[in-house]
Amino acid sequence: CVCNAYPLFYPTYAGDEDISNVTIGSMNNSSTCALIAGGAGSILNKYGNYAGIVSGPSVSQASAVSFSLTQTTCGGSYDNFFQIYVDWNQDGDWLDAGEQVYSQAASVIGNQTVTGSFAVPITSSLGTTRMRVVNSENIASTTNYAHNAYTWGETEDYCMTIVAGVNCTGTPN
Repeated sequence: CVCNAYPLFYPTYAGDEDISNVTIGSMNNSSTCALIAGGAGSILNKYGNYAGIVSGPSVSQASAVSFSLTQTTCGGSYDNFFQIYVDWNQDGDWLDAGEQVYSQAASVIGNQTVTGSFAVPITSSLGTTRMRVVNSENIASTTNYAHNAYTWGETEDYCMTIVAGVNCTGTPN
């Protein structure tokens, strides 16, 4: 997760929308507009590399993972929305079907918190992989902002560990 060379896309300009909290499963990370992440390549108000810095969640295949994402303005308030990506097959990108696990349906003007959950595929590769959270100042869309440039907002990277699902026991009802 830390050593694999993932493509890096983040906003052209700093300011306006910034990710101030990412809670996914057992992981909770808060930041401010004045705080730069500790990971390699981090850029204030554009890209926060928390991979290997923040202890990521451990999730089981075929489980549901809850999340809460908070955006805070560091300047103006404009339409913005969140996306979450997980590299389930650990091939170094977020281009495969199902790797965009969340894309907010409608943009919001100003500060916001979104909550929800996503499913871990039973076919996901075991081990530690990269997870990307994007807040883009845009009208909500399904455009893959983990692999496309955007103008304002912030991108943050984390690690997530996939463990084997629990085998079923007993006789089903």
